[in-house]
Amino acid sequence: MTVTTGMVGRGFYNLHSAPQWAAIDYVLPRLEDALASMTLPPTPNTITLADFGCSEGKNSIAAMQRLLPVLRRRTTRPLATVHSDLATNDFSELFVNLRPDGRSAFPIDNVYSGAVAGSMYDQLLPPASICVATTFNAIGYFSRRPLERLPGFILPNGPSPKRNTGTVSKEERAVFAQQAADDVSAFLRARAVELVPGGKLLLEVFGSSAS
Repeated sequence: MTVTTGMVGRGFYNLHSAPQWAAIDYVLPRLEDALASMTLPPTPNTITLADFGCSEGKNSIAAMQRLLPVLRRRTTRPLATVHSDLATNDFSELFVNLRPDGRSAFPIDNVYSGAVAGSMYDQLLPPASICVATTFNAIGYFSRRPLERLPGFILPNGPSPKRNTGTVSKEERAVFAQQAADDVSAFLRARAVELVPGGKLLLEVFGSSAS
């Protein structure tokens, strides 16, 4: 896990995020099923979906394009999408992707979109204001660097027991594990405040096998 100050801009992420989309596409059916059966709250009037870690928007928008029709079949109320990432994110690309050819990327009536900048480990939206929250892969990045240096971590892909190269001590791993746990807790606490009672949260993160 690492820390990021924002993805490379000017369309780079959108052109190189096919693996991320494959992971999103795999879990979206679970969320579609959840939205088809969830109790829609009487308030707020607008049903809002928020995605945290949207980068330039390609995958974030594609996910919303799958989810919005599920909700539209159930309600005529206004629908809204919120796309969030760090303040250093290339939001200009996001806005272009939200309004290609000057029209909404969501060909559904009564849908509104916006963006909010900030760390997803902080509360970014008003209490009880969103019905659905998602994050895909982004929570794999730390909110801060737990240690300034890892002296044995000298390779781009990290230490490898198979190649017998590089080392990370148990103490160093413990520091990073604690940071990961603290970040996940902060994320869940923030979303718990922002979500309406009965709202849905989908948190997806990349991982690796024991080998």
